[in-house]
Amino acid sequence: CYVSVLALDAKRQEKNHYDISCCAKSDTMEESEKTPGILYDTYEKYYAPFLLRDYVRIPVMVVFMGWACACIGMIGHVEVGPDQKLSIPEDSYVLNYFNNRNEYLSVGA
Repeated sequence: CYVSVLALDAKRQEKNHYDISCCAKSDTMEESEKTPGILYDTYEKYYAPFLLRDYVRIPVMVVFMGWACACIGMIGHVEVGPDQKLSIPEDSYVLNYFNNRNEYLSVGA
């Protein structure tokens, strides 16, 4: 959703429409020269050509696939949320409920 709003805003800027009233159009045309930033230049000139070399691309893909497989393999070991008793004051009646539920209604392993 955010990306689509950015795309619509870019179209609005190209047509010289105002920010607040998108139906009103500006009379003056601002011709500003758009130059890419330093980050774009760095990626285009150095980072992308380096990553696209054959002797770099293959190890990067192997490391990525290994990392992805390790993450998929560890999904079963991820616990869902913290223990609920940690966020409850010690004098709360809800803590008694959780203690009794764990003691008397424990199901499974």
